[in-house]
Amino acid sequence: MKIILKQDVAKLGKRFDVVEVKDGFAIHFLFPKKLAAPLTKKAIANRDLFLKQQQEQYQKNRALAEKLKLVIEQTPLTFQLKQHDGKPYGSIITKQIINLAKQQRLDLQRFMFKDNVRLQFGEHKLILHLFEEITATLTVIVNPENGTTN
Repeated sequence: MKIILKQDVAKLGKRFDVVEVKDGFAIHFLFPKKLAAPLTKKAIANRDLFLKQQQEQYQKNRALAEKLKLVIEQTPLTFQLKQHDGKPYGSIITKQIINLAKQQRLDLQRFMFKDNVRLQFGEHKLILHLFEEITATLTVIVNPENGTTN
Protein backbone atom coordinates (compact mmCIF):
# COMPACT_ATOMS: atom_id res chain seq x y z
CA MET A 1 0.00 0.00 0.00
CA LYS A 2 1.28 3.45 -0.86
CA ILE A 3 0.98 6.02 1.90
CA ILE A 4 2.06 9.56 2.60
CA LEU A 5 3.77 10.24 5.92
CA LYS A 6 2.31 12.93 8.17
CA GLN A 7 5.36 12.93 10.47
CA ASP A 8 8.93 11.69 10.39
CA VAL A 9 8.99 7.96 11.06
CA ALA A 10 12.27 6.29 11.96
CA LYS A 11 13.59 3.87 9.33
CA LEU A 12 10.68 4.73 7.03
CA GLY A 13 10.92 8.34 5.91
CA LYS A 14 10.33 12.00 6.59
CA ARG A 15 7.15 14.03 6.65
CA PHE A 16 5.40 14.13 3.24
CA ASP A 17 7.44 11.25 1.82
CA VAL A 18 5.47 8.77 -0.26
CA VAL A 19 6.41 5.22 0.74
CA GLU A 20 5.26 1.68 0.09
CA VAL A 21 4.43 -0.40 3.19
CA LYS A 22 2.55 -3.59 3.95
CA ASP A 23 -1.19 -3.14 4.39
CA GLY A 24 -1.21 -4.43 7.97
CA PHE A 25 1.56 -2.07 9.07
CA ALA A 26 -0.31 0.90 7.63
CA ILE A 27 -3.75 -0.09 8.91
CA HIS A 28 -2.78 -1.30 12.39
CA PHE A 29 0.14 0.98 13.25
CA LEU A 30 0.61 4.07 11.08
CA PHE A 31 -3.01 5.14 10.53
CA PRO A 32 -4.21 4.78 14.17
CA LYS A 33 -1.23 6.80 15.41
CA LYS A 34 -1.87 9.41 12.70
CA LEU A 35 1.66 8.98 11.37
CA ALA A 36 0.47 8.44 7.80
CA ALA A 37 -2.50 8.68 5.47
CA PRO A 38 -3.48 6.74 2.37
CA LEU A 39 -2.03 8.18 -0.82
CA THR A 40 -4.88 10.08 -2.49
CA LYS A 41 -5.10 12.98 -4.90
CA LYS A 42 -6.16 15.22 -2.02
CA ALA A 43 -3.17 14.15 0.10
CA ILE A 44 -0.80 14.82 -2.79
CA ALA A 45 -2.39 18.25 -3.38
CA ASN A 46 -2.05 19.11 0.32
CA ARG A 47 1.59 18.03 0.29
CA ASP A 48 2.36 20.08 -2.81
CA LEU A 49 0.63 23.14 -1.35
CA PHE A 50 2.51 22.82 1.94
CA LEU A 51 5.87 22.37 0.21
CA LYS A 52 5.19 25.38 -2.03
CA GLN A 53 4.29 27.56 0.96
CA GLN A 54 7.36 26.34 2.82
CA GLN A 55 9.60 27.20 -0.14
CA GLU A 56 8.04 30.67 -0.46
CA GLN A 57 8.59 31.34 3.26
CA TYR A 58 12.19 30.16 2.96
CA GLN A 59 12.83 32.54 0.05
CA LYS A 60 11.16 35.41 1.91
CA ASN A 61 13.28 34.83 5.04
CA ARG A 62 16.44 34.55 2.96
CA ALA A 63 15.74 37.85 1.16
CA LEU A 64 15.00 39.54 4.48
CA ALA A 65 18.30 38.28 5.90
CA GLU A 66 20.19 39.59 2.86
CA LYS A 67 18.65 43.05 3.31
CA LEU A 68 19.40 43.04 7.02
CA LYS A 69 22.99 42.03 6.32
CA LEU A 70 23.47 45.14 4.18
CA VAL A 71 22.00 47.40 6.87
CA ILE A 72 24.09 45.84 9.64
CA GLU A 73 27.32 46.09 7.68
CA GLN A 74 26.68 49.76 6.85
CA THR A 75 25.82 50.77 10.43
CA PRO A 76 28.80 50.92 12.78
CA LEU A 77 28.02 51.25 16.48
CA THR A 78 30.15 53.68 18.50
CA PHE A 79 30.58 53.59 22.27
CA GLN A 80 32.35 55.85 24.74
CA LEU A 81 34.14 54.04 27.55
CA LYS A 82 35.57 55.62 30.68
CA GLN A 83 39.31 55.43 31.15
CA HIS A 84 41.77 55.73 33.98
CA ASP A 85 45.43 56.48 33.24
CA GLY A 86 44.88 55.66 29.57
CA LYS A 87 43.45 52.22 30.38
CA PRO A 88 39.80 51.27 29.88
CA TYR A 89 37.62 51.30 32.95
CA GLY A 90 35.16 48.48 32.28
CA SER A 91 34.16 47.00 28.95
CA ILE A 92 31.31 46.91 26.46
CA ILE A 93 29.19 43.74 26.65
CA THR A 94 26.70 42.09 24.30
CA LYS A 95 23.67 43.56 26.09
CA GLN A 96 24.97 47.11 25.57
CA ILE A 97 25.54 46.41 21.88
CA ILE A 98 21.99 45.09 21.49
CA ASN A 99 20.55 48.14 23.29
CA LEU A 100 22.48 50.65 21.16
CA ALA A 101 21.51 48.78 17.99
CA LYS A 102 17.87 48.92 19.09
CA GLN A 103 18.15 52.71 19.47
CA GLN A 104 19.34 52.79 15.85
CA ARG A 105 16.37 50.62 14.78
CA LEU A 106 18.36 47.41 14.43
CA ASP A 107 16.87 44.46 16.28
CA LEU A 108 19.82 42.18 16.97
CA GLN A 109 18.29 40.42 19.95
CA ARG A 110 17.25 37.31 18.06
CA PHE A 111 20.58 36.88 16.30
CA MET A 112 23.35 34.96 17.89
CA PHE A 113 26.68 36.55 18.51
CA LYS A 114 29.46 34.06 17.97
CA ASP A 115 30.77 34.53 21.52
CA ASN A 116 29.97 36.54 24.60
CA VAL A 117 31.45 39.92 23.89
CA ARG A 118 33.61 42.05 26.17
CA LEU A 119 35.18 44.86 24.19
CA GLN A 120 37.92 47.32 25.10
CA PHE A 121 39.16 50.36 23.12
CA GLY A 122 39.42 50.11 19.36
CA GLU A 123 37.45 48.88 16.39
CA HIS A 124 35.97 45.40 16.60
CA LYS A 125 34.30 43.22 13.98
CA LEU A 126 31.57 40.92 15.31
CA ILE A 127 30.07 38.09 13.27
CA LEU A 128 26.28 37.69 13.49
CA HIS A 129 24.50 34.59 12.21
CA LEU A 130 21.37 35.79 10.39
CA PHE A 131 20.03 32.86 8.38
CA GLU A 132 21.57 29.50 7.53
CA GLU A 133 24.86 30.43 5.84
CA ILE A 134 24.20 34.19 5.81
CA THR A 135 26.34 36.09 8.29
CA ALA A 136 26.87 39.80 8.78
CA THR A 137 29.86 41.64 10.17
CA LEU A 138 28.91 44.30 12.70
CA THR A 139 31.50 47.01 13.33
CA VAL A 140 31.72 48.22 16.93
CA ILE A 141 33.97 51.15 17.75
CA VAL A 142 34.93 51.78 21.37
CA ASN A 143 36.54 55.16 22.09
CA PRO A 144 37.82 56.64 25.33
CA GLU A 145 35.28 58.97 26.88
CA ASN A 146 37.33 62.11 26.27
CA GLY A 147 38.89 61.38 22.85
CA THR A 148 39.81 58.70 20.34
CA THR A 149 42.39 55.94 20.46
CA ASN A 150 45.55 55.89 18.40
